Amino acid sequence: MSVRVGSVLSAEDTETHLATIRAAGTLLLDDLETRQYRQIGRISDEPTNPEPLVQDEALLSALPSKAIEALLAAFDATSGAELAVVEIRHLGGALARRPSYESAFSYRDAPYSVLTVGFAPAGETETVTSAGARVLASVADLSEGRILGNFVATSDPERASRAFDEASRARLLRLVDIYDPSHVLAL
Repeated sequence: MSVRVGSVLSAEDTETHLATIRAAGTLLLDDLETRQYRQIGRISDEPTNPEPLVQDEALLSALPSKAIEALLAAFDATSGAELAVVEIRHLGGALARRPSYESAFSYRDAPYSVLTVGFAPAGETETVTSAGARVLASVADLSEGRILGNFVATSDPERASRAFDEASRARLLRLVDIYDPSHVLAL
């Protein structure tokens, strides 16, 4: 299990919140430090070079213990070989605050997300996609099919539309007509 933290609290307050987590068991790695925003990818130890990845995501309305058990069982059934990451993110905080300006960032109210990521070299895309779909299906009763815009990664218009509420989608389509009349960028 991995716990990753991004905090806007002071270093002292962050340490206070993490004390319980750190006391829960033996740590294999603890590289928590103050970082500049441009280093945010280090929180998840993301690759610095392009990789052949397949990812999927679902926003959840809740995360009861039965959902965690279902996710673990579904991941165990994949043998772990197809997926490199099954990540639960606790959302809220600054992410949930609505800005004073118009924004296309939808579904700020979702309290949790589940992300699946797998390496998919040539010929293995369907295997990885299916494994991710099985994991997300285990918590489908807590999801309304919504996803965050930063995890769209698709050319499928139906999937892309799941990242935007109706008002945001309509606004984006009006902007496309103005700034991208040739529809070079799909929405």
